[in-house]
Amino acid sequence: MVCTPHAAVPRYILSPYGAIELSTQRDRSPGLDLIAFRTMGRLIRPDGEVAGVCRFASYRRKRSRAALSADQICGELDAVSQEEFDLGEALARWNPRNLEACVNDACLLIAERVEVFAPLKGGGAWKVLYLATMEHALAHTRRPEEFFFTVFPLDFAGRVNRANVDEFRAALRSMRFFYAAHLDAKAFGLPRQSGSFMRAPVPARA
Repeated sequence: MVCTPHAAVPRYILSPYGAIELSTQRDRSPGLDLIAFRTMGRLIRPDGEVAGVCRFASYRRKRSRAALSADQICGELDAVSQEEFDLGEALARWNPRNLEACVNDACLLIAERVEVFAPLKGGGAWKVLYLATMEHALAHTRRPEEFFFTVFPLDFAGRVNRANVDEFRAALRSMRFFYAAHLDAKAFGLPRQSGSFMRAPVPARA
């Protein structure tokens, strides 16, 4: 996709785990009817080391364009990436009206990645980083009711096969339970080898 990036100056906020650096880049392609905002959060320890990263993307219809159908939205996402297309297609099959309302009236908010490294891995730092990055992403668009993400155990990246598929499914179930407990997330659509699709409510503005 040919894009015209517009990056804003990073913003910094303090957290119990270190500073969080937040930045957003707007991607606008002349050939597409969507505008994409890509938001990055980086958790930085006092010693300057990056302790975690988080990425969100939001997509909304260009205000000069007519409302998009679910099929048109999937076609637009297909030009962005396979991962975004897979999630959009799952949403279109599950509830096409919801997908259309997100893109045409507010935004389609997608959590793409969150990862916290040792020694903060396994604690509450991931959620602080996650929510701060989400809030920064929402500063650039109308607030939707839900956001969406694909759950995939990173330890299985590129190596799901017949020998370990049961182990992969068990890890996937564990992750779904984790996000259900911490984000009130619910699964939708059918799981694939690329992961399981989930949706969760966007928290009220603090």
